[in-house]
Amino acid sequence: MNKREDSSSIFSNSWISFGTPVEDEEHLKSSRSPRRSSSSENPKLTPFKLRHSYGINPRVPLVNLTSKDRTLIAYACSHATALYDYTSRDMHLLQGHQNYVSMISTDTEGKWLLTVDYGKDNVVIIWDTETRVPICTLFNPHGMEEILAAKLSPNAKYIVTIGNGIEMTIKFWLWSYGRHESDATAVLTGLGNDRVKEIIFNSEFSNHFLLGLESNLVFVTWDNQTLNWKVAKINGDAGRLGLFNVSTYIMKTHQVWTGTSNVS
Repeated sequence: MNKREDSSSIFSNSWISFGTPVEDEEHLKSSRSPRRSSSSENPKLTPFKLRHSYGINPRVPLVNLTSKDRTLIAYACSHATALYDYTSRDMHLLQGHQNYVSMISTDTEGKWLLTVDYGKDNVVIIWDTETRVPICTLFNPHGMEEILAAKLSPNAKYIVTIGNGIEMTIKFWLWSYGRHESDATAVLTGLGNDRVKEIIFNSEFSNHFLLGLESNLVFVTWDNQTLNWKVAKINGDAGRLGLFNVSTYIMKTHQVWTGTSNVS
């Protein structure tokens, strides 16, 4: 009998019972309140805040943001972009993409950083590398199409994006104006299945840029109203050159050097 009474008293006084006596409510509040307040009073307990990440996406080139005042690099790491100080070994992760980060680029000064993700509901984000906050976000810049390539101009005035449609669409953005629509659009035709691999700006004239494809080079110019483009003519047998790998403008000219997969 005593055992049954002890057992019933244990369960009747427990906070999980359905029939808690009125006189025990204050005791229950005082006993439970420290558990509820301990996590809210300690700001360090943030289990869903990403603090560090190991690894790097080798398909996305690393960007050097080092200046006389800082030692900083940026690289893609899954769905985030890592800002890593290689002197202090501090890491800050820029988060805002629901898909993996596929492209990053910066202006000449390293003040602004562009990040792009590849997949459904993709976005283009411009970050301030000093305050580490997003300044501009372009949501679904090509509608339902995925972004094939994107880049920030050296003077930080322009963004160029390429849509991965059957016919690739170039969009030119004066992003600092805060508009949600591109300032000029052009559709690349007559290139078959050849896809844009890279965007190269002329560092002297940022309204001139080159689109590098595997078998073609496309020169594009912004004339403050429209985009004008033309495909470079290749003399002789283009097949002997192989695939176009990487290109760069020659300083103070509109000429371009291109490296190919074949040496002759």
